[in-house]
Amino acid sequence: MQKDRDSCGEGTATRAKLRVSTVEGNNARLLVVGTVWSNDSDTWEWKLKHNGDLSDEGRARGNENTDLSFRVSRTMFNGYGVDDVVFRAENLRTGEVCRTFVDY
Repeated sequence: MQKDRDSCGEGTATRAKLRVSTVEGNNARLLVVGTVWSNDSDTWEWKLKHNGDLSDEGRARGNENTDLSFRVSRTMFNGYGVDDVVFRAENLRTGEVCRTFVDY
């Protein structure tokens, strides 16, 4: 398992984490989990990239029942060699950007 963390900006409480591992029992698939913790319930636009290509994207809002965080979980093909995975999230109200990446 590989992880990366980002504080998402100077002077903010927002932070992000990306975790990449192989799917249990299936080394041909990667389990990718990106999480953003924020101090508000703003809407965020997020993207997951795999080896430079857009893998998935969407919008999410921090959940008041989970410390105003949101989580994106996807599976990806585990290619030959090193896989480059990027998780990027942007707060649509403030413009704050979180960016984490893992070479797996």
